[in-house]
Amino acid sequence: MTKREVPRAEISDRENQEIHKAVEFAEQAAVFLSAAEQGARTTGDTAALARLAYQLHKGGIDVSSLLKEITDRVAKNDRITLPQPNDEPDYRDWELMDIGAWQQLAGDAVSAEHTLQAISDPTIKIDMLCRIAGKTSDPTLLAQVEPIVDALPESSRSDRANLFIDYCASQGDRATVERLVQKYYTDPNERRKKLLSSALLLGEHGCATDDIVMAEYQADLPTGQTHIYREQLIEGLVKIGRMSEATTVLLESPEGDSPEVTEAWEHLQQAQAEGNTEVARLAWEFIVNSAELDPDLIKAAGLAAASLGDIPNTQAMLQLLKKETTREVGTRRRYSEANYQGDRDDINGALAIQYIERRHTASEQQELVARFKGPIALGVKNLILETIADPYTQVIYLKRLATALAEHGINPNFGGVVDAAEKIITTHPGEFDADDTVALALKTAKQLAELSFKDSHPEIIVRGVKTYLDKANGLLKKRDFTPQNLVYYQEEAWVVEAKLAAGLGQQARKLLGSGHKTKARITTQLRKAGASPAAWNFLQSLQVS
Repeated sequence: MTKREVPRAEISDRENQEIHKAVEFAEQAAVFLSAAEQGARTTGDTAALARLAYQLHKGGIDVSSLLKEITDRVAKNDRITLPQPNDEPDYRDWELMDIGAWQQLAGDAVSAEHTLQAISDPTIKIDMLCRIAGKTSDPTLLAQVEPIVDALPESSRSDRANLFIDYCASQGDRATVERLVQKYYTDPNERRKKLLSSALLLGEHGCATDDIVMAEYQADLPTGQTHIYREQLIEGLVKIGRMSEATTVLLESPEGDSPEVTEAWEHLQQAQAEGNTEVARLAWEFIVNSAELDPDLIKAAGLAAASLGDIPNTQAMLQLLKKETTREVGTRRRYSEANYQGDRDDINGALAIQYIERRHTASEQQELVARFKGPIALGVKNLILETIADPYTQVIYLKRLATALAEHGINPNFGGVVDAAEKIITTHPGEFDADDTVALALKTAKQLAELSFKDSHPEIIVRGVKTYLDKANGLLKKRDFTPQNLVYYQEEAWVVEAKLAAGLGQQARKLLGSGHKTKARITTQLRKAGASPAAWNFLQSLQVS
């Protein structure tokens, strides 16, 4: 026997253990699957079954019979929401959009196409195709959208063209975005504004757009409503590392435009270039004290700087905002201390969350760990609690932190992030209610369930999901919720169960499909493991390669 060979007996023992573990996962998955299917069928909606099919398909579970049932229902117009009485809108097309999207994502492209054809409203067809394309990054689906947009009447074309362009931007498809903006925006000013907003979205998805932003900076302002345009131009300039140009736009706004301020700004730039810190400090102080600026534009610059982790410029913008609270104004709205506190909380939240949301190099990661004296997530949680005063805003950023952790494959409650959000919710009854508690519990359960696809030892995840589901279900039984919210929460609960069943199924598939297990060996060991009929059925539904 060579060094690299493993004794056959050892392989057999390991494979037997893996099969036994797969049975354990299957026993749990069968329970969650049964509960999920019961929940999905309670409403009777076909869209609910299609959503269930998608969740199970993700775990490699055979959903062919479920997809056939859904297809038959669509063909017979069965269990699809019908037009409502009186002045209520017809929800049928929206239901079909949901069904078609889930069918496509569950692997049934043929039926999805038939469902698409059953939708009468072309704008909803566009929504469905964009929605699927957004989840699958399938360029062929987006290609189907353009002719539908072109066929729309003029009154509704611009709205859907706008949506279509945004979806292309979210895919990082700059060439298509530029072509569509040119095609659908005939007014030169509106075209420029749309191209700039699209550049920001493209930049968020890893596409270089420095040239677009700089071209806008170097051009004259477009005519018409330019307030949002200025905010976006400032944001774009900051995010491509052009803080100097961004501040120029800020000072050139109608409120800040004065010869003295312009001159001080020129002195500041020159002093910074020459490394003359004292002159730069004096020039900046003059600008802070003399320029009457638009708080919205200052906030845009502050948020953009914070999102990059640019602490000096973030602090500079906060200083400008603070000064605006003391300024006597004429026609412009008064910028109060309360306005400042709200904007400061938003900027501090953006600065805290970027430590976990933004990609960092290995050396930057080490610096962050050293700065926070431990796990980054814990440091960010403490930053949120220490630098944000408003409880509602604290919860928003704690939720974002939990989501970022889950997206990195980490328990969303790592370091007590979710616990901190829950404590704030329960100790501020005037600002939060039972809906907030249920929504947080279900979102955390869903994030944990999603992790079961990646974690080969999902036992802790299963316990966590059960804990949060029990918490949510307990509140749903005790408290009064609006009928609409109750139905929504109940659906979210069974979706969590379906996700967990699929995740456990994925782990069982990996165990059964690894090594050199024969079908006969698997069957023998399953009998020895004493798999229940439910687990047997579940394992039979797994598409093991």
